[in-house]
Amino acid sequence: MYRALMLSRENIWGGKIDKINREQNEIDFIYKNTEELTTVTNVDLIFIEWSFYNHLQKHKAKYHFGSSKTSLVLDERDCLLLPHKELKSVDGVIGIKASETEIIQFIKLIIDGNQVIHNSIKKALETTTPLTMQEANILHLMSQGLSNREIASSLFVSPGTVKSYSSRLYRKLKVKNRKCLELRVNGIKLH
Repeated sequence: MYRALMLSRENIWGGKIDKINREQNEIDFIYKNTEELTTVTNVDLIFIEWSFYNHLQKHKAKYHFGSSKTSLVLDERDCLLLPHKELKSVDGVIGIKASETEIIQFIKLIIDGNQVIHNSIKKALETTTPLTMQEANILHLMSQGLSNREIASSLFVSPGTVKSYSSRLYRKLKVKNRKCLELRVNGIKLH
């Protein structure tokens, strides 16, 4: 039997996890709120929601996953915030809207040693410009409406550094200003 774990702040796959557990006797799928967890044992595959993965990167020493395989769970618009080099550090990436059948197939492929990127995520990645980790961090904070000074304070850099990264992000994402950038990151189509 395979054991899979979903780590997120809220149970984004609640009904799907319940259905997989009812209908699949070869997969034991559990959900843990990220607040109640520091160590994971006896799990074959861990699904990590993207927003929590960012948190993990900042607090690596706090969490221990042993030899479990890891996979990111993304909404397609999260691909804009995903530094593409992060794809090399996980065993797979799956879309938040994946069906139960796709999730089951994904689990089996990962556990068999394959690196898998779900089709919806592949398409989204093909249309995004790769960002560095620092660009992704700044973009994430900008999309939350923080000022350059607030971003600088949060990331321990100067406001001038944030301004420089902001200009680079405008060029990479082909937007003219901060408001357009926020709209693009938050999934609102710009014409």
